[in-house]
Amino acid sequence: MTHDTRIPGFHRLSPEQRRETVFGANPTVSDLFRTGGWDPSTSARWVEDVLGPMALPFSVAPNFVINGTPQWVPMVTEEPSVVAAAAHGAKLAAGRGGFFAQAGDAVATAQLQLQVTDPVTSWRLIEERSAELLALLAPLDPALIAHGGGPLQLECGGVFEDELIVHLHIATADAMGANVANTFAEALAPHLEGLTGGAVIGRILTNAFPRRLTRVRADFDVASLAHGDFSGALMADRILRLARWAERDPLRAVTHNKGILNGLLAVTAATANDTRAVAMAAAAHACGPDGLRSLSRWTRSGDGLTLSGELSLPLPLGTVGGLTVAHPLVRHVLEAIGLTSAARLCETTAACGLANHLAALRALAGEGIQAGHMALHRRKAGTDQ
Repeated sequence: MTHDTRIPGFHRLSPEQRRETVFGANPTVSDLFRTGGWDPSTSARWVEDVLGPMALPFSVAPNFVINGTPQWVPMVTEEPSVVAAAAHGAKLAAGRGGFFAQAGDAVATAQLQLQVTDPVTSWRLIEERSAELLALLAPLDPALIAHGGGPLQLECGGVFEDELIVHLHIATADAMGANVANTFAEALAPHLEGLTGGAVIGRILTNAFPRRLTRVRADFDVASLAHGDFSGALMADRILRLARWAERDPLRAVTHNKGILNGLLAVTAATANDTRAVAMAAAAHACGPDGLRSLSRWTRSGDGLTLSGELSLPLPLGTVGGLTVAHPLVRHVLEAIGLTSAARLCETTAACGLANHLAALRALAGEGIQAGHMALHRRKAGTDQ
């Protein structure tokens, strides 16, 4: 495996040459990519009523440096220009040290809706016995406990006329956490009913993941942003204007944030994680009192030489459980390129989102997105000359 991902001309190599650049001469990798990891004897159990596989392109984006370490970024997407945009944004960031990211706490939150006569008194009873209730749940998942996870805290999530909402926070280690959150919530429900005399109606995780906030930032040399007839200084000014537009206008913020999700969801799909959970967590985080708001923040240094971007959002991602373990290609890729911890995966995914965002803003601020985007569409259709 090549450690430095900044490979000149990487996009001009054949798929076989790219695989060898990333993984070395490895027959196992070649076989996995030839089949996409599909094995009829086991893959039909992944989901119901399977007919067979459907191929989507599995790419790696080069040029990423994250917290000082070079990183290949796996991406699966049907949309042309997304991988190229990620690689270009990463190349611009690498000129100033790359991306600096910090994963949030790996915590999932389950909610229980408890119908009771006196919600305030019921919560007081639960709060007094919270340590005991949490201890009852721990034996349900000894593997999670062994890896430093487990039930963390009970919290009052809301008090209504005849309802109490209880939040159960769970440390999920390297798991995404949906299944463990739902398992613990369902196990907790009868204990809450016995303690309060109420009835649990709903018990399920929230896909908002409010405690799992990942942050990433990067600096870009303004001079490197020059595009066509536009100077770097003019491009920086136009990018800031686009960012300000998204902060003021929820309709613009939707597409502004979609440029971030282009990268986020491509990495999520490539690592067999839950794309719907990531999309909804991002959307929930972006919703403010005045409507949808920008997930990112862009500023320029006082001397005008540096453009800085910051991104923060919850990322419910895991490297154990589900298809991340069952899919042989995904498992091999994660291990080979060093994405075996959920924290590193979250940081890499956020960096990819910010790289895609910078590239999209730069294109939009310059000649527009269609020139490069449609050129790749024509190549996909085989109509380019």
